[in-house]
Amino acid sequence: MSEFSLAEAIRAQTAIDTIAASLDAMTHAERLSQIVEVAGRLQGDLFEMAEGRTMGADYFVPDGLMDTEVIHWGRNFAPAFNRFQKRFARVGDEVVGYNEQTFKAFTGPGCFVGEVLEGPGGGSQFAINYTKTPKGALPTWPAIQPSGVRLGRFVYGGAHDWMWKVSEHVSVGRPHKKGRWEDQWFLLTREDVEA
Repeated sequence: MSEFSLAEAIRAQTAIDTIAASLDAMTHAERLSQIVEVAGRLQGDLFEMAEGRTMGADYFVPDGLMDTEVIHWGRNFAPAFNRFQKRFARVGDEVVGYNEQTFKAFTGPGCFVGEVLEGPGGGSQFAINYTKTPKGALPTWPAIQPSGVRLGRFVYGGAHDWMWKVSEHVSVGRPHKKGRWEDQWFLLTREDVEA
């Protein structure tokens, strides 16, 4: 594989289809090593570059996969404590999930429902919706809680994470809370599971 750098490709404003093709050719471990090198405003630049690249719930939990955890490994905008996972599953008629991260004991699990909604800019866009409490969860997951419990109200309360597709496994998101965009972004890369 050639020496591709996602961070450098974003800086160079490389065409998003070219970035996607490079990421698609990688293993999960290689994609993860690429996203963890992208921090701060570079994530925001990628969010803008990927604008309009929509996807549905099957991107986060492949069709036909029921009651099975699908882990999306993440890197947020912050300089420290920036690794996390968003764990998704299709339970009943919903795609649901929670956040596995360092401060979960203080913030709660940040339970969410994943769905396509009308985005803040108009048009359909996939949202990680913290304003909706899941109806069900996997038995191995933390107990379902509204996202606004404990200190989670400052992190998840009233929030939607709006997502754009970068490649077949990598997506980029930005939180929108109480009518305004947050100056924060994050990248996810999906680890494939067997159906």
